[in-house]
Amino acid sequence: MSKRINILGKDNFVDSSADKILIVGNGNQVFGDVENVVIVGDNFTVKESNIVLIDGDIKRFNYNDAGNRVVLTDAANNNTDANTTYYLADTTSNNITFVLSFNEADYYPGMKFTFKKLVSNNIVIINAGAKTIDGNQYAYLYAEDDTIEIMYDGSNWVITTFPKPVFTPFANGTNFVEVVQASDLPTTLAANTTYFIRGLITLSTPRLVTNSGSAIIGFDRNKDGLIWDGASGTTMLTITDVDFDLTGIYLSANNTGSVVIEADNYDGTAFNAGRDKILTIVNCQFRGCYDVASFEGFDLIDIQNSLFFYIKAPNFGIKVLNTSKLEISSCEFIRWFDESTLPTPGGYATASMIEILPNGAGVGVGAFQMSGCILHPQVSQSGIKINPLSTTGFATISSNTFVDANLITGFKFFPNPLTGGYSNIECLTYDVKSNQGLLNSTSGVVMTLNGNTTNTSLTQNVPSVVNTGGGAVLQASVRYTVSTAGRCTYTGTKQAYVSLHASVSYDKQGGGSDDYVFYFYKNGVQLAGSQTLVDANKNSAISLVYGVLMVQNDYIEIYVENTDSNDNMRVTDWQVVIRE
Repeated sequence: MSKRINILGKDNFVDSSADKILIVGNGNQVFGDVENVVIVGDNFTVKESNIVLIDGDIKRFNYNDAGNRVVLTDAANNNTDANTTYYLADTTSNNITFVLSFNEADYYPGMKFTFKKLVSNNIVIINAGAKTIDGNQYAYLYAEDDTIEIMYDGSNWVITTFPKPVFTPFANGTNFVEVVQASDLPTTLAANTTYFIRGLITLSTPRLVTNSGSAIIGFDRNKDGLIWDGASGTTMLTITDVDFDLTGIYLSANNTGSVVIEADNYDGTAFNAGRDKILTIVNCQFRGCYDVASFEGFDLIDIQNSLFFYIKAPNFGIKVLNTSKLEISSCEFIRWFDESTLPTPGGYATASMIEILPNGAGVGVGAFQMSGCILHPQVSQSGIKINPLSTTGFATISSNTFVDANLITGFKFFPNPLTGGYSNIECLTYDVKSNQGLLNSTSGVVMTLNGNTTNTSLTQNVPSVVNTGGGAVLQASVRYTVSTAGRCTYTGTKQAYVSLHASVSYDKQGGGSDDYVFYFYKNGVQLAGSQTLVDANKNSAISLVYGVLMVQNDYIEIYVENTDSNDNMRVTDWQVVIRE
């Protein structure tokens, strides 16, 4: 008997009574009455061995001796003795796959194999070869110290000792399917089925979600995920008219112009017509992909606790059309450039991170809420873009952080609030407050009048609107318009309680001294209690302060009344401020 044989290289062959064999390389074979075989590498065939330490990727084995017994040696040189063929798998650095012989002559009824997973990393896969294991091509070990025993019944393999269950295959009307390779995820997801992704799996064929009750779930968004290898113009997941959940998943794509998700649930022009499904994305990681997600319709699209980074989108990030309710919370939209260019970033995305699209023939977005997120658009990107041809019923954007470092031609929010964007028609319903790095959408206006020479004609005890001579000027506003005649009109859509402030300089006409009263009017009606009485003679000034509730298209004007005579009044200057 030969002892302590070390073999290095590929395609070596041992067929003798040998002991303490160390094999390093690929494609080697061991036959005969051998012991203490330590295997490092891939694609070995082991026959009639007694003591085996397994380390590597794919192991192929067959036995035709019913009395053979295998004892495996672990890394600490401890032996594990078993009365049946027994394999220990150290998956520290990679998955390990055992492939049973495709030759039926290698098996006999009652033959058993036992497999144990030694560590928590990765998984163990047992491939049934030409047979099945409990009707399936594969059996799996996931958890540390999981063990499974299979026995040949003369036709196929059956599981006689089960591993510790990760989850049951069926519960509460839902099937659970584990996905460890692309073929485990069907091209059309089955109804009432949750697919558990194990590891990073590359797909080259699109997947359709058209059956109700399906979901894709991972346990670790850094390790469990789907990588799209489809060409430009193709989409990995297409979701049509069904509820769908995506949880704990890593999502990426290899090719520019490809799309990760397209989802549609809309076929009508009335509110809630054909958009009654719910799409949720929770605790996912979109990383290294191109165009991210296109959504149309749905009663609710709910995106939570998800990370969108190293995105290279040429066309769109997340774009939304005619969705009833859109909610985005606790998400990060950062580093939208090619990760491979670090430490000097390049290959920046050119699309907006989040965009509300033109309605087209639809009814627009019903409600949009975004909170607790971080957005860092760079170069020409925009963080949030509200298309001028879109409509949104109600929107709240609050408690987010907007970062503008390296932002050159893009915008944190578009249309730009610094140039009056919140007053645009498409933004009138947006309540934007308490965000770091982004101006509040608080409504208000500053109107001035300087050097007016036009008198306000008065009849005793009859209030008249102040004649500005067409000289009123808008200095600044959010959701207000100002006419040259001095009317301030509120254009916002939400109710707002505002304070009114005016500093008015005047010149009494006609000589002498009369009592005059200045008022705030809303919509042509005197605001009760807003009057300020003055005993006017020549040049003087007063201040007016008041508060009132405003709704869309309400307007404010200043009136004056002479209670003693018909002498006119000339208001020469004023500064009027209305603020929410």
